[in-house]
Amino acid sequence: MLYGNSAEELFRSLYEENQKIVYAYFMSCFRDPFTAEELSQETFEKVWRYLRENPYFTPVQRKAWIFSIVANVKNDWLRKKQRALPYGGTLEDCRSVISDPSPYGNPEDCVEAIPIQQAFQMLDQAERELLTYKWQGLTSLQMELILAVPASTLRSRMATVKKKFRKALENCGVNWE
Repeated sequence: MLYGNSAEELFRSLYEENQKIVYAYFMSCFRDPFTAEELSQETFEKVWRYLRENPYFTPVQRKAWIFSIVANVKNDWLRKKQRALPYGGTLEDCRSVISDPSPYGNPEDCVEAIPIQQAFQMLDQAERELLTYKWQGLTSLQMELILAVPASTLRSRMATVKKKFRKALENCGVNWE
C-alpha cells in the first residue's frame, strides 16, 4: 500500500490504523474512558508533532513505533501521578519541610565535627545537597519535586552517595566499630 509523502497523509494513515487499538490498550490499563481518551489524544499529538518536525521520517514498523510512543505516554502519566505527595501537598509544602528544624538536631552541630566536615566536603555539591535533604527527613517523592529528578533515580543516587560518604568518613579517621 502506498502512503503519501506528506506528514499529514502519513499521520491520517497512522491514526486510522491505530486509534482504536491505542484507546483499547489504555482502557485495559486504566479502566477509565476519560483517561484512555486523554492518553490516546496525547499519543497522537506526539505522533503528529514528530512527523511535522521530521518530514522525511517513515516508520518501518508502524505499529511498533506507535506503541513505543504509547509506552512513553503511559510511563509519563504514571510518573506524574506518583509525584503527587501522599498528603496532597504542593512543592511549596516540600520547601517548608526543608526550612523546619530537623528532629535530629542542628545540622551545623554535626558538620562542626572536623572529620565529618572534611568527609562532607569531599562530596560534590549535588551529593551534599542530596544527603542534606535526606538528613532533614525528606522522602524521595518530596526530593523529586524539589530537584525535578525521578524518585527512583534519587534512590539509586542516594545509595551511591551513602557509600561514597562512608568511605570519605573512613579516610578522615572515623571508626565505625
